[in-house]
Amino acid sequence: IITSKLSFNMLVPDAVDAKFLHLFTGNETRYRVELWNIDDSTGIDVETLYWQGFLLPEMYREPYENGCFFVEFTATDRLSIMKDLFLGSWYYSAELPVSEVLAVLLKSTGLVQNLLIDPSLVPISAGYDFRNVTVNLKPYWNDGSLTSCYAVLEDILKSLGLSVMCFRGLWICQGMTKRHNTVATFYEFDTAGKSIGLRNYT
Repeated sequence: IITSKLSFNMLVPDAVDAKFLHLFTGNETRYRVELWNIDDSTGIDVETLYWQGFLLPEMYREPYENGCFFVEFTATDRLSIMKDLFLGSWYYSAELPVSEVLAVLLKSTGLVQNLLIDPSLVPISAGYDFRNVTVNLKPYWNDGSLTSCYAVLEDILKSLGLSVMCFRGLWICQGMTKRHNTVATFYEFDTAGKSIGLRNYT
């Protein structure tokens, strides 16, 4: 599980205290931060989303100094927050396609984005591909005790030899044997884990 964060600052030119205090909140998904690249080299603005995550209110830091100053902020993809989150109880009695399970797990971060998977392990049976692999979630319910989203995600990734990261507005799961490839063909799934098709990605 490859977590990511974005550190940035914003200028306070008038030396006003607590200029961004309105960003301090207990809701960790209230403010989404997006990092965009705008390429105008061709005369036409081409916008590319590089990363998105949520502002961490506890990371608000304001220096004590006069004059102009910069306030430091940090935003994360919230993958590590999943250790304190759980699926709805009905999921723990289900057997679902792996893409749907990954989609619902990753959606618990608050980031709703499509999923790309380039697996190392694929079925060899004719007419049966990775999109048909299922996950039985019953073992993650034990006498009323539910396993966290993070632990379930980690188990699935380890069993399939996958890593996961947030990049360019997508969840990207890539097989450990595929990470050296500069061009890959991914299975693409929507935010509910339903298959969209294949997608080439550089």
